[in-house]
Amino acid sequence: MKNQTSFGALLRRYRVAAGLSQEALAARASLSTRA
Repeated sequence: MKNQTSFGALLRRYRVAAGLSQEALAARASLSTRA
């Protein structure tokens, strides 16, 4: 069966590869860290 990665894990992988913190990603997406 195909290995399925959760959306959260995929997002974290791309965020870390881009060198962004959760706060920086939220700011770029015009969201709060609480969203």
